[in-house]
Amino acid sequence: MRDRRWNLGYLGDYKGHSVVVLPQSFEDTTNSVKVINPQNAYIIPGGAEKPVKVAFEGSAQVKEVDGDDWSKTIHTYQKFGVAVYSVNPGLCIYNNSALSINV
Repeated sequence: MRDRRWNLGYLGDYKGHSVVVLPQSFEDTTNSVKVINPQNAYIIPGGAEKPVKVAFEGSAQVKEVDGDDWSKTIHTYQKFGVAVYSVNPGLCIYNNSALSINV
């Protein structure tokens, strides 16, 4: 665990579950307002049911069009859909109000 903390900067797992750290950024050039609230830890279960699903319908269609000036334009089309499941009893946010929101 000590080596993992040294190599990653954080523990890679907690009680056998993988930990993913969201990279922090700032809203403006003065670096005064953080994008992600540092008081919050977002807990998303990593089981068989994924919170985001992507579905593709059919194969990608490709069409090449010749221009009058001998140029070629390639058109592609792929139909897909994205669904986000927000009703999951395992999704939660842990809030530690002892941490400071400011820089």
